[in-house]
Amino acid sequence: MFKSKAQIFQMEYRFRCTDGTYKYVFDRAFVIFDGNEKPVRMIGAMQDITYHVNEEMRISKAIIDAQEQERRFIGGELHDNVNQILTTCKLFLEIARNNPADARFIDGCYTNIQNVIQEIRNISHNLTPYTLKDLGLAAAVRDIVEKINQSGKLLIRLVSFQNLEEEKISPDIKLALFRIIQEKISNVLKHAHATELKISLSVYDGRIQVVLTDNGRGFDEKAVKKGMGLNNIQNRVEYYKGSIQLKTAPGEGCELRVELPCN
Repeated sequence: MFKSKAQIFQMEYRFRCTDGTYKYVFDRAFVIFDGNEKPVRMIGAMQDITYHVNEEMRISKAIIDAQEQERRFIGGELHDNVNQILTTCKLFLEIARNNPADARFIDGCYTNIQNVIQEIRNISHNLTPYTLKDLGLAAAVRDIVEKINQSGKLLIRLVSFQNLEEEKISPDIKLALFRIIQEKISNVLKHAHATELKISLSVYDGRIQVVLTDNGRGFDEKAVKKGMGLNNIQNRVEYYKGSIQLKTAPGEGCELRVELPCN
């Protein structure tokens, strides 16, 4: 008598159906060998994973589209703000060169250069917040909250930052949560007509949860098509295998609850 042994065989592939459509399949099987190392039988199953593959492709495309939108925004900021200010500086310097005794244009140029430095700092901060990298997620959130509160456009309250052991949270998750909070704040400022936004952040059982609640006008989720802001948030959450809950109604504000794995 000889003892047979098995070897696992698995792969993903795409094939064309008779109707011309394509399906993605996950194929997993056990190959049975006899005592002479010859394959004698295969036992396995095929699973249609077309929906899951298409969803992953959709989310990836949405993330890329969001990144392209951010690049277009940065390009617009550089062209419309920084470039225009520098063009004015160039004009002032040309005038000053022909009128060296008139210091007004030198002073104006100095002021504009200061404005350019601040604009570039703002763009750089939006790209990669230094507080997030150097001081952590809680400090980065407090920083953006402080700036919004100083503007007087919206009062943001930090309700709780419980059990926030940041060393257990991956940098990618921290950045995703920071962008979600940024997006929510932007949506509230643009659309909600709110006077107050509450933010709570907590970690438990290897997951991190952020709850953002505003007292704005709310909306009918079924009647209103999701805008780019909410789509960006949902795509980030799905990309990191998290969950999202939206609770809103006309005249009752909006609560956004997002949960992501810490790693």
